[in-house]
Amino acid sequence: PWPAMKATMSSLSEIRLSDCIRFVLSQKPVGAARQPDAQRPAPGGNPAVAKFQHHLFICTNERDEDASRPSCSRNGSGKLKGAFKDAIKDAGLKGKVRANEAGCLDQCEHGPVVVVYPDAVWYGFVHVKDVAEIVNEHLLHGRPVERLQLADSCLNTEHYPHKPAPKHK
Repeated sequence: PWPAMKATMSSLSEIRLSDCIRFVLSQKPVGAARQPDAQRPAPGGNPAVAKFQHHLFICTNERDEDASRPSCSRNGSGKLKGAFKDAIKDAGLKGKVRANEAGCLDQCEHGPVVVVYPDAVWYGFVHVKDVAEIVNEHLLHGRPVERLQLADSCLNTEHYPHKPAPKHK
C-alpha cells in the first residue's frame, strides 16, 4: 500500500502545486497598472458584484480622555468619512471607491489616520481640508499625497519616530 499511497500523495501535491503556479502566474506583478474596470470580478468571484478600485479605512477609534495614547476620534476623524464620501461622489468615483470607518489602526500618535488599499498608503494627521487633495491626487490620478503619507518606519514597529504634523494648505 505504501508505493500506491506515495504515488497518490505525489499526484495530489503536483495538482495543488500546479494550481498554485497557475494562480501566481495569473496575478499582475507588483506595481502593474490596475484595470480601471470596477466591475471586474475577483478570481472565483461573482461577476455581478462590483470590485472596488480603492478602499479607504478611516480610523474613528475613541479612547478615554485619560488613556495612554491619543484617539483619532478626539482629533476630528468623525467628520472625515462624510467628507470622503462626498468627495468620492463628486469625483465620479462612487461604486469604484469605498470609504469605511475603522477601529484602531494602531497609528494613534499620527491621527487622524486613513489607509488606502490596495495601495497600502497610510496617511496621518488627515483633516477635512485634506480630503479633496487625497481624492484628486491619489484616487483619481494615482499620485499619493506625500506631505500626509506616513513613513514605512512608522508602520508595524514597536518603536518609531513620530512624524511631525504636516503644514496644511
